[in-house]
Amino acid sequence: MMTGGWGVSTAVDSAALGGARRVALLFMRAMLVAAVTALATACAARAGEGNPTITPGLEDQIEIRIINNNFSDARMYAVHPRGREYIGMLTGKTEANYTLDWDMSQTLSIEISLLAGGTCTTEELIVDPGEALFLSIDSTLAMMADCR
Repeated sequence: MMTGGWGVSTAVDSAALGGARRVALLFMRAMLVAAVTALATACAARAGEGNPTITPGLEDQIEIRIINNNFSDARMYAVHPRGREYIGMLTGKTEANYTLDWDMSQTLSIEISLLAGGTCTTEELIVDPGEALFLSIDSTLAMMADCR
């Protein structure tokens, strides 16, 4: 009797098996090994993910995903202890990803300026390098929570 590492056991008597049955058993064993290997690989990949807000490859940057639900185009600025930095412009009713150089943990707020008028600055957050942030611009800027 042979026992696999995953609690699977098979009884094998080579002399009693015919050639076709032996091939079928080997094929089934190979399929089982392939399935276990695929499962182990998938689990190992998930185990390495860690914090879901950390984006691999962005160790000295942050990623900001912005969805503009407003009809107006919007200019966005990052406001942090080092100053005010232009992020980009986003057309109305579209979405985009932006990256900023970010080498240390510090506060960040985002200033939104609609071309049709209206400005909003989000609440300050402490942001670490490698984090991914999400910002949704409401269809009515005045209705955005945590806007000042």
